[in-house]
Amino acid sequence: MHTRHIASGELLYASQTGVFPRMMRLHPSGSSLLVAGGAVNEAYLLHAPDLIRENTIQTKSACFAADFWQGGLVLVCAGQGDDIQTIVYSLSPNAVRPKKLIDLPGQPGGLCVCPDGQTALLSTPDGLMKLDLTSGKLLWNLPEWPLCMQLRCRGAMALVSETLTGQVCLLAHEKPWLARILCSGDDPQACFC
Repeated sequence: MHTRHIASGELLYASQTGVFPRMMRLHPSGSSLLVAGGAVNEAYLLHAPDLIRENTIQTKSACFAADFWQGGLVLVCAGQGDDIQTIVYSLSPNAVRPKKLIDLPGQPGGLCVCPDGQTALLSTPDGLMKLDLTSGKLLWNLPEWPLCMQLRCRGAMALVSETLTGQVCLLAHEKPWLARILCSGDDPQACFC
């Protein structure tokens, strides 16, 4: 991982983190960076911007997504069994080990904690789901949006980049039936500016 100067592109800091880390989230304060380890059973909490490792979080399987929430951290891992499954964990600030919230069938897709800090959007082959992070209960599921790899929230809206159909959708995460497809194409990626 690298921290570069925006204007010049000069390398400022570098750190070895994970094996093909798949997702990074900057804490709203800007002081910490959470990295899903990718092909290793770890997630990392780094000091930002100098990328000094503050903590290594051990998981039981490969960590594919990670984000901050009001109760600490949320981690999405790919579990092995008869078939690949998605396992969602939470880690409170004082805990040593992550606590399992829910198991879902299929490989993990994207993750995004909603602005309320208590719910998150996540994706599996079964659809785009909203999860209550305190109880581990699914609030809704949109099966027409499977394996969305990139999810972004701002206010009441979410941008969903769906890999299989190549579409980007804007939806209200409190009322997911209020949705509009913004564009279609190959390998869609979208973010709020």
